[in-house]
Amino acid sequence: MKEKKSNTNRFEEEYRSLFSHLKELNYSRRTLNRYRNYHEDVMARLEANGKENAEFNAELCEWIIQDIIGGRLFYTLSSKEKNEINSLQAILSYTETGSLSVFGKPNRVFNFDGPLGCAINEYLDHDRQLGRAPGTIKIKCLYLTYMKDYFTTNMKLQFW
Repeated sequence: MKEKKSNTNRFEEEYRSLFSHLKELNYSRRTLNRYRNYHEDVMARLEANGKENAEFNAELCEWIIQDIIGGRLFYTLSSKEKNEINSLQAILSYTETGSLSVFGKPNRVFNFDGPLGCAINEYLDHDRQLGRAPGTIKIKCLYLTYMKDYFTTNMKLQFW
């Protein structure tokens, strides 16, 4: 977590700071790509209005949000517009407090222990060697974790 500070940075600098923090927290590539896209949209909006060098603070954040909304009701906004607003609020929160308001979630780290865990890890390594996509392996880990949780909780099996 970064130290709380008084804001004297532009949006570009604050975005980069939060983006680095998201990477450290192991956020998914998909979430990081969304933040990149929102950043590009906001920068274009700021540049079109001569505000690209303005200090990023609550007032500028509110101006950007109102520019996105354009007088419409919030529920009529597209998912992309709502997510862009959420990302702006996350950047502002991180700027002001040094902590992240929840937007997306870090990637889960899967850990398989014990004899069966060794076999599962070998299976997953084999899949990686076959060139399976990281997303495929992540889904397999998720399903294997669900199975492990089911067997250990409901059937009281302890083989991990």
